[in-house]
Amino acid sequence: MKEEVLDKIVETAGDLFRRQGYASVRMEDIARELGMSKKTLYQHVDSKEALLQVICDRMHREFEQHSTEVLKSTKLSLEEKIFLHTEFCSAKLNRLHPAFFHDVKRHAPKIDQWLMELRYEGVTDTISTLLEQGRKEGLVRKDVSMKLMIESFRVVVLQVLQPESLESVDLTASQANRQIMELFFNGILIRRKN
Repeated sequence: MKEEVLDKIVETAGDLFRRQGYASVRMEDIARELGMSKKTLYQHVDSKEALLQVICDRMHREFEQHSTEVLKSTKLSLEEKIFLHTEFCSAKLNRLHPAFFHDVKRHAPKIDQWLMELRYEGVTDTISTLLEQGRKEGLVRKDVSMKLMIESFRVVVLQVLQPESLESVDLTASQANRQIMELFFNGILIRRKN
């Protein structure tokens, strides 16, 4: 019973954070949405930041599960893996309020740092797996260092998906994610037919 209540709290708070941003949602708002008192809510979670940690942990596990399924599939082509992974990440990012990452960075810096470390590992693992498969299939250039490709992709993703960068390029996280994948895997040059 207690686990079911916690699941409902996490689901409701996560939905509010995604729709309104982390900073604008108060514990009172979450309690009201759940139809419980703030006191009852605090019997299940210690703080708003602790609740955010649980939500982010669950989101991370969902990303990891999806990535593992897609990247380890022997039935999917490289292009299908890139497409499915990009669409999944973009859909998840698209559900977040534009202020979400900015709010977390400002109001929950330890969680922001933890998320940054998870993104670093996730981006590294994902791009490494995709590039290795691409090389084996003869679809990825062999004249460019694998480490350079991985580092280039990682730096771009981690930098561009920062709140300040998204504001400066006037894109949502979802749009930026899609365009980064498109740019990285298809390049910026138009191939001319002779």
